[in-house]
Amino acid sequence: SEAVGFEEIARAMTAVLGKEVAYESPDVDGFKAILQQAEVPDMFIGMLTMWGKAVAQNTLDLTDKTLESLLGRKPIGVHSFIESAYG
Repeated sequence: SEAVGFEEIARAMTAVLGKEVAYESPDVDGFKAILQQAEVPDMFIGMLTMWGKAVAQNTLDLTDKTLESLLGRKPIGVHSFIESAYG
């Protein structure tokens, strides 16, 4: 398996869809404001904010063989997945 970031996903979606898909990463306060405006419950805002901080610090940037083991094969890459789902 490979670690894939949101910017890479946005680039792959841009390529497949033929129109610009931009990834924007707001700061913590901006992220909280967006979630509050969407009426996300406070307990989820806290969890999502912690997750967002972990992503920003590359804490979740890991690879392992779990998905390959579950599938019984190597998973396809992000571009191939996006192409099959949206192409």
